[in-house]
Amino acid sequence: MPNLPTPLAVTEPRSGSGISHEKGDLRNPRIGHIHEFREVEGYIIDIAEDGSAASGLKLAEDGHTVLIPQPSDDKNDPLNWTWNKKHLILFIVSWVSFLPDYGSATGAVTLIPQAVEWETTPDTVNHSQAGNVFMLGAGGLVVVMLSAYFGRLPVVFWFLLVSLATAAWCAEPNTFESFMAARILNGFFSTVSQAGGLMFIKDMFFFHEQARKINIWASFIVMSPYVGPLFAAFMTETLHWSVPFWVYFAMNALGMALVVAFLEETYYDRTIPPDQQPARGGRVARLLGTAQWRSRHLRNTLGQACWRTVSVLLKPIVALSCVFYALTFAWAVGINTTLAMFITPLYGFGPKQVGFFYFTPVVAVALGEATGHWLHDALAKQYIRSHRGHFEPEVRLRAVILAMPVVIVGLALIGQCFENQWHFMVTSVCWGLYVFGMMITTVALSSYCLDSYPEASGEVSAWLNMARTVGGFIVSYFQVRWAEAQGTKQSFGIQAGICGGAILFIVALMIGGKRLRIWAGPMTRSKPPKAPRLQATPSPGHHDLQPRGDLEHDIEFVDHTEQLALHSKRARRQVQKLAKKKRASTTPLSLGDMPFELLDAILLCCRPRDLVALLRVSKGYQEFIKQEGSRIAQSIIALRYPCLAACFLLPVLLEDIEDLGIRRHMGHPKVTNRIIHKFQNTPAPRAELVCTCATCHHRWNALGLLVDFADWQHHLDKGEPIPKIKPGECPAWNNLLLARNQQIILKSIRDPLWYACILEKHLVSITRAIRRQVLNKGNKRQHYRLTSRDIEEETDHFLQAEGPLTIDYPHHRDKYYMLEAYLPNRSWVEGEWVYLTPDTHKGDVSALINTLFPVLGGGGVSRFPAQFPQIETQPCGLHSPWPKDLIKNSVLSVASIGDTT
Repeated sequence: MPNLPTPLAVTEPRSGSGISHEKGDLRNPRIGHIHEFREVEGYIIDIAEDGSAASGLKLAEDGHTVLIPQPSDDKNDPLNWTWNKKHLILFIVSWVSFLPDYGSATGAVTLIPQAVEWETTPDTVNHSQAGNVFMLGAGGLVVVMLSAYFGRLPVVFWFLLVSLATAAWCAEPNTFESFMAARILNGFFSTVSQAGGLMFIKDMFFFHEQARKINIWASFIVMSPYVGPLFAAFMTETLHWSVPFWVYFAMNALGMALVVAFLEETYYDRTIPPDQQPARGGRVARLLGTAQWRSRHLRNTLGQACWRTVSVLLKPIVALSCVFYALTFAWAVGINTTLAMFITPLYGFGPKQVGFFYFTPVVAVALGEATGHWLHDALAKQYIRSHRGHFEPEVRLRAVILAMPVVIVGLALIGQCFENQWHFMVTSVCWGLYVFGMMITTVALSSYCLDSYPEASGEVSAWLNMARTVGGFIVSYFQVRWAEAQGTKQSFGIQAGICGGAILFIVALMIGGKRLRIWAGPMTRSKPPKAPRLQATPSPGHHDLQPRGDLEHDIEFVDHTEQLALHSKRARRQVQKLAKKKRASTTPLSLGDMPFELLDAILLCCRPRDLVALLRVSKGYQEFIKQEGSRIAQSIIALRYPCLAACFLLPVLLEDIEDLGIRRHMGHPKVTNRIIHKFQNTPAPRAELVCTCATCHHRWNALGLLVDFADWQHHLDKGEPIPKIKPGECPAWNNLLLARNQQIILKSIRDPLWYACILEKHLVSITRAIRRQVLNKGNKRQHYRLTSRDIEEETDHFLQAEGPLTIDYPHHRDKYYMLEAYLPNRSWVEGEWVYLTPDTHKGDVSALINTLFPVLGGGGVSRFPAQFPQIETQPCGLHSPWPKDLIKNSVLSVASIGDTT
């Protein structure tokens, strides 16, 4: 290479490269340059290795690394900012990049409680999740278009402001449709730094620093979809599903505060001399974008900004990189959104255990960041030393080749773990291997595209982000069904094979990437339009400002002055305000304006589902129901469902056991491990939350069947068969249904309003079942007498009359076809129904503790059996492991139900 001139000057390419600047332009006019040194193939990085490099270039502190791009002498040049300022901005951009996938993955954990609250299916609620994921990619393309026209800072500010508002909207929606709109808008606007982060890194850091900075930025992005479910799982364990979204709102608020306080505009055109740079403007002007608006003629036009985003995808290496990234990263999104469906039935995990399991990818990303911090630079430096200071962007892809075997092995072994039921620690390690490899791949691929087209840093970042999100958006739709149809071993094996085949794209880029770059040419923009010449009348000292012809004589001045209005707008607004106030004073009173006693009496006549509907009317009703809902629900139960309440007593929560010693014993593994749940139609009890004595276990199963029986009424009414489940199988749809039912039962134990709602549902199930069985001429069994008046009253008073006794527990859904009224824990004695009392719980707990934790040397002899039996899921009703005389002494009449509800 001939001697290099001073910075910002033009030089010829390296000698021996095979293509000179002049000849290259004659042979192929599409050949361009990848930075201001006019290199068409690669970079000159180290002048100590390249003997042909001359002095005059600005170097790094080591004295031999060339600074690319060459910084100007302007203090406002982002390349000249201090280390602290650069890295503070890098942290802010990384933090804002962390938010989109965090919020998106949070929604994946809250699907089941949201479906319960809105009385819909989790699949329907998942539509909001899918829309959010898709908008994470689509919004990024709009971000880079606007950033190329308006600048970086104002786009981040305005997009994050809307993201902050929609995050609050997600936490307090009135309906599911409102929540879905909030999620879609939040995905579109929150992706601002995730898609455009490479622009900030390119603007502030030199070439030899960029790989490490991309590594930091990418670690926030790759880690975020795993941290969201981790935190959300712990929160939804005991809190409402809106709490994780309020935490997400607080994180957005922190990002907004950092942007307003510290983020700077990093766009700087070094082709303009420092003394001719546009005025930066004040802090508020830069934040709002007014300062950038004044200098918009120095940047791309709006049409050019849009075309840049499209044209960069026409570059072969960018298109191939996006295809490869979509084929490899898509499975990470699919695993993340469906993991709970696999590990919950396989390992018996609850939300808390699933939350702990998400520590695996977080640790894997941290290890990937630490490894990549040295790996990418080590590969680059090795190539530079062996090629006399020269660097080719394709060197970045060597890290992809090293990482892909880890990705393939991890992905294939995940399927083996699920299919062969390996230990969950093995599954954790395999998942970590896949995430670790994808972390290395993400940084390498982003660095390669940035090195190839540094002038299109935002565009390549947006398209890679689009490839990642669209791939995951598609995979999440068929991941579970694919595993059910072919098994996880085969489905995940095919996914690993697709990743292996995708390596061919990387091999092709390593071999022919340089030729493709030279053939496709650089990313260029049209010359900005010239500012219009100022036309004015000649005056002394301004002879260069000449009028264009006789234009000033052609202007006709017209007087458009109008007569002032007799009534001002201010007076009109005042009149309208007074009229509105007068109308408001005559507005009829609403329900909330009634006296408390009258409102309380009205609500006592409502159905439980009416109280739930009031929660969505306004915040005033919502606060009132939250404060008085438990008392009102208990009164409604005593009035409408005394019979059902006596049949379906609630299990006791461990936290409600006052004696700390008993509570500790009931949470001991010797107690909780006794439960062997074998039913496929009811969820397993949460032994860490609910008492597992014989009484409470039977109560839990009864509530589980109550909820499950209500889910299949539509099939039973229409005569459609209920899907059968083979013994030993755990289909994903059933696991999802059982997980939802488990959450409903836990909420009904804690909240009387939920308890009243499921009793209401069961009453509806009973009335529908009785009407079906009465119409069934082949069913000659005794039926409850159900009249139209009973249906209109919507109470269970008709169940107090004589009817069929519930003896067997419907342990399989095939029993639902002939099931009429499931009413356990009662018996017809001497012309009335008698019920089991709640006191049996205390006796069961005492017997259980005396048996499993005997007091050595005690003088007393326990009246309970020496060997306490292991409890297996068995029919509820009057069957019990305790003596019949204990049951006989525990019954009470229906007249005392109101005192025990």
